[in-house]
Amino acid sequence: MTHQYFTTPFLLLFFCLSITPRAFSQKISYSAAKKLSTKTPEFRILGKNKEGVLIYKFGKSNHVIEAHSNNLSVRWSKNLVFKYPEANLRRLLVYPEKTLVFYMVNQRGLAMIYGEKWNSKFTGDGSAVLMDSMSISKYDMGSLVRVTASQNQSKAVCYYPVFVNDVAEKVKVIVMDDQLNLIAREEITVNEPDRNMLIRKIVPDNQGNVFLLLEEDVKSKKKTTVTDAFIV
Repeated sequence: MTHQYFTTPFLLLFFCLSITPRAFSQKISYSAAKKLSTKTPEFRILGKNKEGVLIYKFGKSNHVIEAHSNNLSVRWSKNLVFKYPEANLRRLLVYPEKTLVFYMVNQRGLAMIYGEKWNSKFTGDGSAVLMDSMSISKYDMGSLVRVTASQNQSKAVCYYPVFVNDVAEKVKVIVMDDQLNLIAREEITVNEPDRNMLIRKIVPDNQGNVFLLLEEDVKSKKKTTVTDAFIV
């Protein structure tokens, strides 16, 4: 026992000392400061594809993508062009060779959910896939529609609540592959007569399972969380 107490700290110290020079030898590079435009005051870091590190800048009706090289200089910058210019963007999924974009548009009294497939430079062929439509109601469905993806992004899931008498009785789930082909479209009842369940998160996995995380809405402070899943 005595040897264990003395040996472990020595090995940890040796390990720390052995990696210290290598850790401090790394060089950190900084890009030049750049002021955000009033048209695109918000930004997100999307990730990296073959074009470089991607930064998404956006405003009320402006959408700009910048690709940065390894030395952090801007390789190119472009305005995003959707088939329907009045798009309410919901999600951009970045792949090494392409990008999937999901957005909503109000057309003919309906809220339409579209998907487009672009190349790595965020340019498409001008076509859009209609994934679902819903009646425009008093609820801001544009803010309630969510898009998520599995860990390897082989599947994308679009989901939103379905209201009945001002209660989110169901959740509509649309599952697609990474080519925007429909895999499943389901309406799942989440509320029971004596239990009001709130949708907290939906998580798809790489095998085609979709997990729903629900929370029971009760007046007391004590809450319970349950999970459910269906296989597509």
